[in-house]
Amino acid sequence: MEISLELIDQLKARANISYRRAKELLEETGGDLIKALINLEESSTDTAREFFEKKQYLLSRALWAAGQLHQKKVRVKLREKTVAEIPVTAGALAAAFFPKLAALGVIALLAAHGSMEVNAKMISSPAEEQDTP
Repeated sequence: MEISLELIDQLKARANISYRRAKELLEETGGDLIKALINLEESSTDTAREFFEKKQYLLSRALWAAGQLHQKKVRVKLREKTVAEIPVTAGALAAAFFPKLAALGVIALLAAHGSMEVNAKMISSPAEEQDTP
């Protein structure tokens, strides 16, 4: 079926889509403008739902990762004696906001032959926990 330019213009104007997309929709629906608009509406709803679900998944993973980092500790030792033990997130934020002070602290620690350790306790991710029977 031949799709007229007027019909394509109508769909393009109503739905704010490209000429190519308008023509494709009209070809799929046999030139029926209402069906084309309904198909477009349904496909955009599906896309919005997929976007929302992906956003929720990524947000939950980011919150989980932040929680895991906060559980990990940086242990600062000087001559085998623990001087400080702070969460990784606190150390990272301090280094981000006060980089010169953090660099000075690391240099002083190295000069005094101290060390820094990060506990390496492995904790499974939420996805791994769901897979476990």
